[in-house]
Amino acid sequence: MKSSKLLAITASSVLVTALAGCASNQESESDIINMKTGSDTENISGDKSARFNVQSSSSSSSSVMSSSSSSSAYSLSSAEMLSNKRSTVYFDFDSARLDSEAENTLMQLPKLDQYDVNDVTITLTGHADATGPEAYNMTLSRERAETVKQAIMDNFPASTTFEIVAEGESEPKTSNESEYGRSKNRRVEITYSAE
Repeated sequence: MKSSKLLAITASSVLVTALAGCASNQESESDIINMKTGSDTENISGDKSARFNVQSSSSSSSSVMSSSSSSSAYSLSSAEMLSNKRSTVYFDFDSARLDSEAENTLMQLPKLDQYDVNDVTITLTGHADATGPEAYNMTLSRERAETVKQAIMDNFPASTTFEIVAEGESEPKTSNESEYGRSKNRRVEITYSAE
């Protein structure tokens, strides 16, 4: 049996961890690459046929990752890196108003000029907890997404497309049984797609 290999690559302030799991000489269903920037971690589906080797350099802060099926290094394109960024803004009960924590989160959104991308779409998906009527929560989730759009649209190029999605209470992040759970369901999720 081949065991899983864990590989960490540090380049500047980005830590990329690739996990290529193998069991009974067969590839896992998919390899997962976790990208960690700051305090947020996102998962990116990797190529399930890739196996990774580590070549250490003399510096402990840099390693090289390469695929054993080829000698070229595995890297993500700018569009892939941006498309896998995620941010979440949370809201108070029955509110579409941004508090100081939400404003701070929005100030830390990725700057598009750092990526070599075209045709960027930012999707703002509004959510609500399950308190109150379903129709009201659908409207509130849309208002939350619109609030985020108004707060950030001047920070992005005019060519950026904003997509508003209202989910209401239909996609809870966690249980609505506790106040803590409900507070995590009152949110707008910010995602990106680019070419």
